[in-house]
Amino acid sequence: MSRAEEAQHSWRFVTNHTQVLLCIAENPAIRLREIAVQVGITERAAQRIVADLVEAGYVIRERSGRRNQYTINRGREMRHPAQFGYEIGPLLDLLRRSNYSQLDLRRERAARNESAFRELNERTNLDEHGPFTVFVCECEDEACVEPVSLTTKEYEGIRANSNSFFVIPGHETAMVDQVIERAESYFVVRKRGAGAEVAEELDPRTR
Repeated sequence: MSRAEEAQHSWRFVTNHTQVLLCIAENPAIRLREIAVQVGITERAAQRIVADLVEAGYVIRERSGRRNQYTINRGREMRHPAQFGYEIGPLLDLLRRSNYSQLDLRRERAARNESAFRELNERTNLDEHGPFTVFVCECEDEACVEPVSLTTKEYEGIRANSNSFFVIPGHETAMVDQVIERAESYFVVRKRGAGAEVAEELDPRTR
């Protein structure tokens, strides 16, 4: 059995239900696919766990436009008889403190990936004769090659800020990206937290 398989089949101290709660605590507008990636489960499993948490009163789910917005009931008590009387809020606070460094690392990694796409796009010759130039989506997915068509004005407007990137709608990640502009064919995002510093540091126009 490989180390990866051994890790997958070994038991853990923190259950997937708690891991999902931690994801929601960090980002109340998180998507199911993002939960699935962070916890290491399928999207269907993430959907089932969220439904469990909502049904048990640990999470309140409300619709906000096209997205779900979650609120954790921090005063809800733990389920095991040995922890009756203990609320989940302090437990989440304790576990989230250990997650901060991991979140920063992910934000830094995402900013480096997106900056690499930005540098590639900076080497693209702007089409001075046509209305649009085709660029590559600047999302955090290293394998993404989705095209994005922008006018010179649109592109230069985004490049005016060292912490601005353009992505295909749906390619943004709430934990690392803040959407600041929504166009029909692309979103403009800025990096959160530690990612912002990396984005500014790697801007090819200011180095």
